[in-house]
This record gives sequence, C-alpha cells and structure tokens, in this order.
Amino acid sequence: MSLTCGRILELTGNSPKVVVACECLAAGGKTWVLLHERHGNPLASIDFFLKDGFHLDEVLGSSEYDFELVALQPGDRLFMKPCQPHFVFGYAHSICLDPAASHLPNINDFDGLMDLLSACVLVILGNVLDFRTYRAPSQDEYEKANKNQQILIDHEINSIPISERFAICYARGVALRLINWIRMCSEIRGPGGFIITDLPSRFFVQIAQTLIKYKEGANASKLDLQANCTLGMLTKQIENVVEVDLKISSLWSKRHLIPSGSLALANQGDYSVQWPDPGRKKWSSIERDFMDAGVTPLDRLCFDTQHDRQHLELSVVIPQLKSRSSASQHPPKRTKS
Repeated sequence: MSLTCGRILELTGNSPKVVVACECLAAGGKTWVLLHERHGNPLASIDFFLKDGFHLDEVLGSSEYDFELVALQPGDRLFMKPCQPHFVFGYAHSICLDPAASHLPNINDFDGLMDLLSACVLVILGNVLDFRTYRAPSQDEYEKANKNQQILIDHEINSIPISERFAICYARGVALRLINWIRMCSEIRGPGGFIITDLPSRFFVQIAQTLIKYKEGANASKLDLQANCTLGMLTKQIENVVEVDLKISSLWSKRHLIPSGSLALANQGDYSVQWPDPGRKKWSSIERDFMDAGVTPLDRLCFDTQHDRQHLELSVVIPQLKSRSSASQHPPKRTKS
C-alpha cells in the first residue's frame, strides 16, 4: 500500500522551473525511475515511443534513452521536470506529505495556464483514456470480446461502474466550464504578438489528433498494445467527446489544419496571457448543471441502456418474487394417504 500526495512547485530567480513530484517522504520508502533522452530526441513527441528500439523493460547501448533510478528515504525530496516520463515503485509502505496548496497553477503565467488547460483536457477525455471503456463487465483485461460481450460494449455497457460514469460526466462538465472561462476572460498572444482565438479548442484538437496518430503508428509498428482498444474504438470515443462542446466540434471538422504528432504546444515560450477586466466582468455566476454539461451522446446511450436493463430485470424478477412469496405463504395442502 502506498499513500502519496504530490504537488507542483515553481521556483523563481536563477532556479529553473521544476515539479516537486514528491514534496517530502515522511515514512517508508519509494523508488522513482526517470526516463532521460540521450540525443535530444524530444520526449513530447510520439515518435520517441514508436521507434523500434524503445522498450520499457530494458536499455541497450544503442538505445536513445536512459533510466535514472532515485531511491527516497524519509525526509528526502524529489525535484522533477514537467512532462517527465517516469514510474514509481513503493518498496515499503509510504506516506508523502503535501503541506500547502502550492500545486495550484499560476494562471497569470502562460505556463501555469497551460498546466490548467492540460488538466482540463485530461478530464474531458476521461473514459477515452481508461482501458475499462473498451472491455465488457465480464471480460478479462487481455481477452478479446466474444459476440455477447461486444454487444454490451456497443451499447456502452463496459467495465466502468455506472456511479463512476456519473462522476466522469460531472468532472467533464467542470472542466468545460473552466475552458469556457479561459475563452471568455483571457487574452492569449502567440508568436509575433498576434491574438490567438480559442486556444483551448485548438490545443484539445491537437491532443485528440495526436492520440489517434499515435495509435495508427503503434498499429503500423505492431506494438503489443491493449487488445480491446482498437483504432476504430478509440476514434469513436474521441469523436463522441468532441460532440460535447460546440466550438471543439466545429474545429474538429477542420482538424487537418492543426499540426499533430506532439502532446506539447509548439513554441510555448513565445506565448503570453493577460486577463483584461472587461472580460472578467462578462463572466457570469455558475448557471448550469455540471453533470448535464458533461454528458456525451455515448454517456446518454449508456444511461438509457442501463435504465432499460433495470426495467427489464424488474419486469421479470418481481413476478417471480411474488410467485415465490405467495407459494411460501400458502403451501400446498398435504393429501391424506
């Protein structure tokens, strides 16, 4: 068991910006394994992970990357770059402390705004990135769906519990509200000082396209990927989520005009953000239901299917229960021999 609370910390002055992956290890022990590039191959590019020489379980002399292992003991702190590929192994029961809310992004700084926007994109994608979306409730993780299981998946009855599906929709609604707030209240300028219209939609479409492009590249490279998340199913889920926002949906039809292949915004250092007072004054108070705002067409199909399923079960089970109850209350009379 491992209890972890990480936080983000921005260091100013002459210190570089870093992320504190583990602020302070209070008890136990953890090992962080960080992946580093050898020849300047950018880790944000999907090409890094699609090359034939990339393996998570070994590093060869010809590999373009190294793994660095850092073992933490109580009292240690770990400083890590943003977007650093890594994994963590807890070799003992551990507790990591988070003494403050310093992880909240500074939205007056463009990098901080992108931190918030990236979190929103991750939440909106929600079950798209969850492998349980592509498995029926009774289906094993590495087992392909049979005919009956595929029927369940086609009707959005998957391994994600219905209560969690509701939570995903609510969180998506909150993230969409934040994106609308960024659209309305901020003024973002890109390279050359030109105002960028609707950067949140552009960035979302870039990320969604990159996921599809990575899946295409993984298939072409014949990588051993999750068996049930096919390219067609992934594309279906992404295009479903796109429909939840009119501006993203409109831009999705023009996605060929937006560069893809990287999970990072190109030339991010050349961007800036301001928050003009008129824009903030236009922003109204909360006026909509987050849950309703975050429901996609496939979410609606899932909820309707579950409702029909429950209704059918009740129509079958209740008469049987009544019959059994009546039989128990009025047992058949014994005949005299």
